Amino acid sequence: MHHCNTCKRCCLRLDHHCPFLHNCVGLHNMRYFVQLFLISLIGSVQCLFCGYLVKDHYVWDSLTIINPRNTIIIHFSWILLYTTYLSFFWWSFKRDLTSIDFLDPVMKLHFSRIFELSFHAKLYVYFGTPSLWRALLLEHSELPINGLEFEYE
Repeated sequence: MHHCNTCKRCCLRLDHHCPFLHNCVGLHNMRYFVQLFLISLIGSVQCLFCGYLVKDHYVWDSLTIINPRNTIIIHFSWILLYTTYLSFFWWSFKRDLTSIDFLDPVMKLHFSRIFELSFHAKLYVYFGTPSLWRALLLEHSELPINGLEFEYE
């Protein structure tokens, strides 16, 4: 349990306060935050692919609102950002670290039992399902943990 100084409230397994969503990202909404990044990554890749398909079309050069080549640069930047964050999340997920724990290791909660769980049990705790594909692509509303007790294995 960490206290968010921006929201002035406590959040279970607080990862960070997202200024874009104006919300704390913690245990109960991490899944949706990761899904947002994954869907945004897929959308940026799709925009690049569509831009590649129409690059020889006359409409490509007649766009006046924004230069299409700048759009490609913007989407490559977004793809780099999304990939970097998802890679960091995957790395920290396997080591049972939040962003707060990574930036300030002294503050890491040493009594966390989540570190001792298997990979599938961690998926179940964070995402509500032991399946990676279901965790990333399907919506699930309930998590098996309430902050007080948990049993999976």
